Amino acid sequence: MIKLKGELDYELTRLGLKSGDEIASHTKPGKVNGVVNFDVNFEGWKYACSVWPENYDIINLKNTAL
Repeated sequence: MIKLKGELDYELTRLGLKSGDEIASHTKPGKVNGVVNFDVNFEGWKYACSVWPENYDIINLKNTAL
């Protein structure tokens, strides 16, 4: 799971994403550039999104209390 942070690209904010949002379903970070890809459903459409390492933190679910 990743948690979005910082100032997000305009394209992401137009889809309703904001800093602090958590994304459960995403790709592994790219080996070269660290980009993570995920899909967002917005107003009936599915969008493929990418976020750079400076705009996400990886959340380890094993350490969170349920």
